[in-house]
Amino acid sequence: MRRLKSSKAKTALTTFGVLIALCIPAAQASATVPTWHLGQVNLSELGKTVEFTSTGTATVNFHSNGTTAKVNCQASGEGVLSGESSLTFKGCEAYLNEERKKECDPPPFTLEFSASMQSKLSAMEFPEPSCPMPDAYEIKPGEMKLEGGKEAFKPTVTLNESTKIGAILGSITGSIGMWLKSPFAGRSFGLGPAPLVHIGGKTLEELGKTEVPFSSSDSLTIDMGGLMPTFSCSGSGYGTLRPRGLNQEELTLNCVVVGAEKTCYVETLHIGLSGSFEGTGTFALIHTVDKVGQNCTVDEEIAIPNPTGYLSYGAEANPLNVQKYAETSAWGGTVISGESKWYPSGGYSGNLGVW
Repeated sequence: MRRLKSSKAKTALTTFGVLIALCIPAAQASATVPTWHLGQVNLSELGKTVEFTSTGTATVNFHSNGTTAKVNCQASGEGVLSGESSLTFKGCEAYLNEERKKECDPPPFTLEFSASMQSKLSAMEFPEPSCPMPDAYEIKPGEMKLEGGKEAFKPTVTLNESTKIGAILGSITGSIGMWLKSPFAGRSFGLGPAPLVHIGGKTLEELGKTEVPFSSSDSLTIDMGGLMPTFSCSGSGYGTLRPRGLNQEELTLNCVVVGAEKTCYVETLHIGLSGSFEGTGTFALIHTVDKVGQNCTVDEEIAIPNPTGYLSYGAEANPLNVQKYAETSAWGGTVISGESKWYPSGGYSGNLGVW
């Protein structure tokens, strides 16, 4: 790792300011390990190591005496949820006062993080001699904060590190998508603890219940990747909720072929779901029925094996809006998606929420 040196470095310092030191002013002792959940299970309860891969973009920003600089990079990484990880910055493009400085594009550099997202010492180096910046900006240990969106197969996580550049403020910001490695590949997950079901603002524990019933109205689309028609389905369902979400749901759907809604429909479809929108068994999309004697293209039973997906919950309400998404490898890749409205039943009333 190169350090600031020579008369060239001194000249560069008079142009831009001081040696860059990216750090967090707060004490590292206050850092906490981020919390994650896989579906309805908190990572701490899983008792297993969960590895991930990530990719996205990140920017390093800093300024001094009216001069601003930033470095936009592609970011990729890997690691262990609630464990050590790394993030490599590459393909970086440098800007000085918003002017592109190709001669200052730094080579790839990597930040290493502890379980609490405390980074280790690193450096961002700049080419010489034509770049009007010091040879290297030392990146000192800091704390990278994460903010996650909704649970998904590949949730988006934003990065934000408020930094100090000597006595000058700076930042590292970015957005990356993350996905899990085997044996958890294809599982949905999210940042933060697993959500809790609330009825009338109370959890099931506060209500003294282990599960409660609900009914639903549903509007789903079954897209079979272009190998088969796309089906638009509507219907109703019923099921039970446990403290952290869906226990099981039975759906009865009536489907039509998209683009031929007036002529082609499907025999009544029954789907069983459990947990985070996971199929409880293979279901069959029965051959399409022609109301007016035209060819509806599907003349045999289509089997769709267990779909696996996740649920995204809207604001607490009655009914509660629930976005559903699931995938299965059948027929070159089948996607089941849409919206359900959940209503408390069995004598329960009030707003329903999962948060």
